[in-house]
Amino acid sequence: MSSPRFSVIIPSFDRAYLLKTRSIPSVLKQTLQDWEVIVVGDGPQNDDLRSATESFGDPRIRYVESPRPGYDSMSEEEFWCVAGAHARNYGLQLASGALIAPLDDDDEFLENHLRDAGEALDGETDFIYGCAIIRDLESGREYEDYFDWRNEATVRRFAERNVVFHSTVCYSSRLQHLRYPTTGSVPADYALWKSMLQGGAQFSSVARPQAVYYGETRSLAIRLSVPSLPPVEQYQKAVAEIFESAMLSNGGPWCLRLEQQVAETVGVPHAIAVPNGDAALVSAFRALRIVSGDRDEVIMPAYTFPSTANAAMAAGFRVAFCDVDEQSLCITPETVAPSVGGRTAAVVPVHAHGNPVDMPAMETFCRDRGLRLLSDAAPAFGARVGDRRTGSFGDMEMFSFSGTKIVSGGEGGMVCTRDPELADLVRKIGRYGLNGSYECLHVGINGKLAELPAALLVLSLPYVDGWIARRRRAAELYRETLSGLPGLRFQQASAPDAVSVWKDFPLILDRPAQRQKIADMMTRYRVDTRPYYRPLHTMPAFRDAKHDALPVTDRLADSVLCIPIYNGISDQLISYVSGIVRHAIED
Repeated sequence: MSSPRFSVIIPSFDRAYLLKTRSIPSVLKQTLQDWEVIVVGDGPQNDDLRSATESFGDPRIRYVESPRPGYDSMSEEEFWCVAGAHARNYGLQLASGALIAPLDDDDEFLENHLRDAGEALDGETDFIYGCAIIRDLESGREYEDYFDWRNEATVRRFAERNVVFHSTVCYSSRLQHLRYPTTGSVPADYALWKSMLQGGAQFSSVARPQAVYYGETRSLAIRLSVPSLPPVEQYQKAVAEIFESAMLSNGGPWCLRLEQQVAETVGVPHAIAVPNGDAALVSAFRALRIVSGDRDEVIMPAYTFPSTANAAMAAGFRVAFCDVDEQSLCITPETVAPSVGGRTAAVVPVHAHGNPVDMPAMETFCRDRGLRLLSDAAPAFGARVGDRRTGSFGDMEMFSFSGTKIVSGGEGGMVCTRDPELADLVRKIGRYGLNGSYECLHVGINGKLAELPAALLVLSLPYVDGWIARRRRAAELYRETLSGLPGLRFQQASAPDAVSVWKDFPLILDRPAQRQKIADMMTRYRVDTRPYYRPLHTMPAFRDAKHDALPVTDRLADSVLCIPIYNGISDQLISYVSGIVRHAIED
């Protein structure tokens, strides 16, 4: 029986899901079927990789484990350069084909690759390189990248830097004795190709695409959130206007337009723009403290970002933490009620992950008890309860427009209110506490939003409803693809008519160990995740805050994991991330 013509060598670093769904299936689809596949695992014994390899039931596909230096002594650079080189060299020792076809576990061959390479490696050519399709799962963009090895300029360029995508290469077994260097001083594949070229190997190329490269790097390639922006031409025009006016801040025309448009969108008479969400919270809490008299305590969930408590304490309030609802991850009248006392000035709902609190219920609760209602709506611009948008409830609501939010100016924040007295106080506090005569009336801050981010926000507002619609569709697709998995549930609405903007997509796991397993696996597949909200009542900065038992928050502490979601997320990326989650849970 003759040896396979192609030896396909795939190193895998504990990423069985990619072996099962991407790299090995792409070999099985080849129009030329004379091959062997050698999957080199990152031993010692890795049953997940072995099981994934053997699940195809094809005798041409085998799994081996490579002895290599311990990972504990390696830097990140060494891990990807040195360990990968060891794995590929081990595969080369075992390869029996006349032609060698490297394949990374996170890439895939196009079905014509082996046939095209076999025809090009005609006995005179030793090394063949083909066009790569670059597929960016994060942005959804796709393009071709090609370097013609028949062009002398390309060869000269290669002498300066690597211009080759590893999985588009095939070469003759006459070069099989050459090894990937394991020093880590340069990328191992680049060093190997250079040694071949310098040794006199004949390089050539084929123009049509040969493999798909997914753009992943040593850093986390798939971000948790990617901001949406208006057309760059619109912003360039706005920047030119700002430069012409030389008005960069101090309540310029773009800032005033932003305040007017947000007020109209939300449905309130007053919207005050500030530099960021923290400034919105600080100025609102300081205004509230001025009108609260002897009442110096605010009730807020411990399940929130530290900014909420930081701002309240900076304004001179004592903080009392309450629990949240198990399903919505938001406060309810029932979770707040035990914390209300004679010194309570306000209740501070947090629209967790963009999911609005049942604000009509909270308005009734606070009105009946003579309490103020001030909401941290940082992640929830555009959310609704019934026919009212967040920003229109209670005494004040504060938004953030940072880079992770539904609409972003890079930074920026907003305080929305119906109360003219509070609006006036917030404006004065954000102007250093000064009145018109430059007399300092209150302890203030620099709360002025610059014109450049204000312009970016103004230009973004017309797109917000469409962005939110796409985000809600993405959340629904996640729910469809992940439903029914054991031990996994999703955040629910706080009221039948409450509509989230899904600033985050939190997975709620039954067991912390399960959450950690998913987080660790996402890291291996270069996908960013985050818990976002950690329980504030356990943190040193808030050790003096008042709280009773918070059993739901304690359970959520190590059981919530947010996975990528943003306005422009593609169905393909949702499917990829969902597949990893499913693999982690079902494994």
